[in-house]
Amino acid sequence: MTIIDQIREIRYQQRLKQWQVAERAGMMTKRYQEIESGYRMPTLRTLTRITDALGIELTVKKAEVSE
Repeated sequence: MTIIDQIREIRYQQRLKQWQVAERAGMMTKRYQEIESGYRMPTLRTLTRITDALGIELTVKKAEVSE
């Protein structure tokens, strides 16, 4: 499950519409829709704004690289 899938699931659980999350995150609804649909990749700053809007914490972990 990708981070966007997780964000979408949390939005569903909170019974929020896309425009509501976009408004809370201070972004245009169309841009949020593009991110959630996978058309646009969000920056870390944008992800932080979205997770703040949902009231959740964004945690970034270093991926293990196999040699």
